[in-house]
Amino acid sequence: MMQVSIGRPYLLVLIPLIIIGVILSSRWLFQKKDKKRNVLIIRSVLIFLIVLALCGINFRWDTKGTTNLFIVDLSSSASNYRGEADRFISEAINTIPIGETAGVLVFGENVLVDRFINESRAYNQITTTPIQRSTNIQNALTSALALFPEDRAKRIILISDGEENEGDTRRIIPSLMEQNVEINVLKIDHQEQQEVYIDDLRVPDRIHYGETFNIVVEVKSNVETQGQITLYSGRTKKGVSTVDIQKGDNRFVFQDTQLETGIQTYKAVIEPLIDTELRNNEYTTYTNVQTQPKLLLVEGEPGEGEVLEEILKASNIEYVKRSPFAVPRTLNELTEYKSIILANVNANDLSDSFLSNIKPYVNDYAGGLIVTGGENAFALGDYKDTPLEEVLPVYMDLKGKKEIPEMAIVMIIDQSGSMSDGNGFINNLDMAKEAAIEALNTIRDTDSIGILAFDHTYQWIVDIQQANNKDAINRKINSIDIQGGTSIFPALKEGYEQINKTNAQIKHIILLTDGQDGFVAYDDLLEEMNNNNITLSTVSIGFGADTFLLNRLSNMGNGRYYHTDLNTDIPRIFAQEVYLSSRQYLHNRAFFPRIRYNHPILNRVVTNRGLPSLLGYIASSPKENATVILDSDEEDPILAVWQYGLGRTVAWNSDISGAWSAQYTPWENNITLWQNIINWTLENYESSSSNATVSIEGNKAKISYVSEHIDPNIRVSAVSTSEEGQQKEIQLSNIKPGEYEGMINLDDIGYYSMNIRETLNDNVIGYVNTAAVMQYPLEYKFFENKQVLEMLVNETNGRFIENPQEIFEGNVQAVKAMIDITNFLLVLALLLFVYDIGNRRLNIDIRKYFGSKKKLNQESIKDETINDGNSETIKVEEKEKNITKKKSLKTKEKVKKVKKEENKNQAVSTTSALLQKKKDRL
Repeated sequence: MMQVSIGRPYLLVLIPLIIIGVILSSRWLFQKKDKKRNVLIIRSVLIFLIVLALCGINFRWDTKGTTNLFIVDLSSSASNYRGEADRFISEAINTIPIGETAGVLVFGENVLVDRFINESRAYNQITTTPIQRSTNIQNALTSALALFPEDRAKRIILISDGEENEGDTRRIIPSLMEQNVEINVLKIDHQEQQEVYIDDLRVPDRIHYGETFNIVVEVKSNVETQGQITLYSGRTKKGVSTVDIQKGDNRFVFQDTQLETGIQTYKAVIEPLIDTELRNNEYTTYTNVQTQPKLLLVEGEPGEGEVLEEILKASNIEYVKRSPFAVPRTLNELTEYKSIILANVNANDLSDSFLSNIKPYVNDYAGGLIVTGGENAFALGDYKDTPLEEVLPVYMDLKGKKEIPEMAIVMIIDQSGSMSDGNGFINNLDMAKEAAIEALNTIRDTDSIGILAFDHTYQWIVDIQQANNKDAINRKINSIDIQGGTSIFPALKEGYEQINKTNAQIKHIILLTDGQDGFVAYDDLLEEMNNNNITLSTVSIGFGADTFLLNRLSNMGNGRYYHTDLNTDIPRIFAQEVYLSSRQYLHNRAFFPRIRYNHPILNRVVTNRGLPSLLGYIASSPKENATVILDSDEEDPILAVWQYGLGRTVAWNSDISGAWSAQYTPWENNITLWQNIINWTLENYESSSSNATVSIEGNKAKISYVSEHIDPNIRVSAVSTSEEGQQKEIQLSNIKPGEYEGMINLDDIGYYSMNIRETLNDNVIGYVNTAAVMQYPLEYKFFENKQVLEMLVNETNGRFIENPQEIFEGNVQAVKAMIDITNFLLVLALLLFVYDIGNRRLNIDIRKYFGSKKKLNQESIKDETINDGNSETIKVEEKEKNITKKKSLKTKEKVKKVKKEENKNQAVSTTSALLQKKKDRL
């Protein structure tokens, strides 16, 4: 049945007014010519159409089609029902009535379209998975309403357990009622299980260093049982308590005194005797411990930082001393320290987690880093291409005019049977191969490398070649196998002869063996090597090696000798040999450092006597934006600094143990120098008045930041770092002067470090460090409101169903299809308006195109007659105009002639008068 609706019926009062106007003017209209009468009629119709368009007229009629939307709950609490849901939906769609369409949505915390609305009866299984941390039925129903076509009846089939823990279904019910949506609910029933979980872990937001405070563990249970609660601070166990757990809410209190600084995490773990779900038995939170800045001192070898330790004590600077093997492993543990000092530490002794976190520690969380030299630091400490090189103000390679020329390295490796000995975990040959690979990774692609293996004979594993295909060379090194006896001389001679043929400017051989060779006549070979500037270093493994011979060979070969019983040292030795063979990195000689830049670090340090001498250093190259404060007599940096992100780093290329800095230890200004260096790394932009808060909303962290600066040009960004070191950065929106907000996605359960920074004209002007913790999903807590689905069915006049056939038994309320004719009326009015303009301006007669031919001919004859009459009239008028014009011309000629005669007579008279006067004078 067709229905007409008018959106603005009050405008219809204008239509009678238009009709009255037309009637009153009808007598006058018919006295006018056809053209003027047509114009007035067209304009009246035009106004009439515009008024109808403004009224908003719609035509409505009942439709017969129905759209079915299946909405499937795939949150954690209902995900086990996925297979049943597949079968239910597949059977329902297969029996869908002709003319009906179907689509599938899946939801948890968010909503995804698994199948778009169409008429197909084919459906196999659900292929998409939403975020399963929570159940938001309101969001799912809202998305369904947005997908429904307006001109079809609407039916929803909701498959859920109804355990909504986000959103509020009641808010969407009015919209469902307004759009006459039929609701069908297939309820997933859960059998209640015995469950115990930690609902909350509460600590103060901020505490002072050394303060004792309470930690409250809140536990919920639906069963009476016993359990054990363990409390951790970071990786340290703080307490264990056996507790009786009652049904309902339980509260247990621990105490702790925090002796660490910065942001400290706490984790509670419960182990009940009776329980079902284990994923909700942990809870993590954090507090901010405020105190004086604390430093971390890492010694490469015991006693390496002893001098610096005395300076720290004398300066009342709090510090913690660790070995390289006991350094912090997480970013949160690193941020306990305002600055870190590495005293002659080899990069291979530091954990991968420390190295991966040192960059965000400095760049994003304003940590300081000071690295001091020695034979295990910088290039010799394998810093090249590591995060340490990235954050330090110096490159490990020598650049510019100091760049190392082309090198050739030949490694001669023993593969005799005795190389099968080892430490029980790895044999000597495997360690030798690992060392060769480490050396391969150290040399440049433009350098050359060769690998020669020997037993009683020798073979080239890798012919001397450029190291630009390291993967292929790596595979060949790994192919070396255990063979027979030991014969060193032939292999050494072969290695020398082949490396001597190369054009490299630096040529070096590394010999590794665990055996002995009865041959002793090496002098001629070594003399020949010396004459050709080829150096030799030797490495012995174990007690069976001829250490005397190998030591003599290295001395005569102008190289270095190494003996080790610790197989793990061999790769480091080979890597160092690559650098040491160039004789450009290690400088063991006395020199006086030169002042290159008058930096605040030198305040109250330099006197008229200058600086004491140093006895050695490790060469490096300054980075482009670094500041070199002191350099050597060969222009190598000795003290270099720079700003790296929010933090600051310092490179001291000499040592602090006294081996090279013996003149500095008793120097009265040495303590001032190191106080200035340390204090410079501690200075940063941390905001004292700005503050940040972080709250968890689903799988997102909402960051609110209040700045102490009010400037529209300030930009605020936030960086989150997970426990695995993965980072994300967002820009916060300025919601009002000085206040900023933003949301950042958190991918997994755990602790996240947060840094919020302010920049003005690309310069950092302030920052705040904080944190966020994403707990286990809400799905693993008790569901409080168990009547959501019942309420939805009752208030929408829906129903619960149990099988697919019930879906199509009801009669869905038909939806009115609608056509709005407003646009049609406006287009018609526009066309009349264009015709009106053409009729008046261009004399367009539409009857020429749509009138009868006979009538047009009659009107054409009439027009011609009128035109002929008009032509005769025009001719008579033109003739009269010509006669008048001729008379006017004749009159003008007579007037001119008379005037001419008068002028002539006047001239004669004047002439006669002049002649008479002349005659009289005579």
